Amino acid sequence: MGKKHKSGKHIKASTKLAVALAQEDDPKSAVRGMIKAGQLKKKCCKSKPRCKKCPVMALQTAKTMQSKVSKAA
Repeated sequence: MGKKHKSGKHIKASTKLAVALAQEDDPKSAVRGMIKAGQLKKKCCKSKPRCKKCPVMALQTAKTMQSKVSKAA
């Protein structure tokens, strides 16, 4: 689960990633910013299935989000 927002609802990690991507042009820098903010782990533990705070999965998601945005524009 994500952190609680001011409205009391939980925010999903993908929403946080989308916000980070909106601020950054590069998916890699967006994920790096989330790691520095403490929202993602620094290193992947390689567990199966991947955990929710996995930087590898966040980078994959960021790349797919970026490609969808660039195709739409």
